[in-house]
Amino acid sequence: HALQRNANHETFDILRIDVTKRPDLAERFRVEELPTILVVADRKVSARIERPTNVKVIQRGLAAWLHV
Repeated sequence: HALQRNANHETFDILRIDVTKRPDLAERFRVEELPTILVVADRKVSARIERPTNVKVIQRGLAAWLHV
């Protein structure tokens, strides 16, 4: 929704990971809270948004990449 609101469909490749099926990824990226949104660039976590409560929180966390 945060991406659609600002026409940012092409900005990110979105991957949804089920941590019960891929606990190795949760451990690798240190995901302890769910949901967690990670921006991974060049194999490094560039942004982490844990337990976002609304679209504004997500937009603030992704502001560096969003076209507003």
